[in-house]
Amino acid sequence: MQIEEIKFTFNGMEPSDAIKKYFIEKMTKFETFLRKVNSCDVNFIDYSSNRGTQTDFKIDINVKVPNSFVHVDETGDNMYAIIDTATDILGRRIKRYFDKLNQWEGTNPWTVSDDPITAEEIAESSEVDNYSDYVPKIAKRSKMQEMRPLEEAEAIELMELSGKNQLLFKSSKTSKISMIYKMSNGLYGLVEPDDEI
Repeated sequence: MQIEEIKFTFNGMEPSDAIKKYFIEKMTKFETFLRKVNSCDVNFIDYSSNRGTQTDFKIDINVKVPNSFVHVDETGDNMYAIIDTATDILGRRIKRYFDKLNQWEGTNPWTVSDDPITAEEIAESSEVDNYSDYVPKIAKRSKMQEMRPLEEAEAIELMELSGKNQLLFKSSKTSKISMIYKMSNGLYGLVEPDDEI
């Protein structure tokens, strides 16, 4: 896609050519990657009811790439600062996708390492520039202990009692494996498989 094909929507605010232009300007440094993506949707949100908080504005970006998708959302009190942060994150994530393109296309196998992780590797993992040879390490493997069907509220309580931020469980409603998770705002999210799965 061309950079001009980015779709913009504005919620709770008037459409702004200045904001669109600023976003496009920030994305020009990733234009070579953008030519290879299927679509890019950007939603600018003004939470006027939250005025004066650190979450006045939000940007929500969804990019469809051939075998996956890239999502970025950022909140803050200055839309231009949010655009700066979000476009940097988006650029890193799109680059990471294309660094691993051979795995996404099935040419190379996906691999993970079970070797112990050192403190140095943890510090370095956030500073990787090229993911083409990067092999993620699994620090801990866990078995699902609770496989009896659970109600959603019961799954939330089990998650809270365990001190974790997410929990896989077998839903008593659908009999499928689902995941409950705690969002940064303290609310809960639920991931369920599609009915066709």
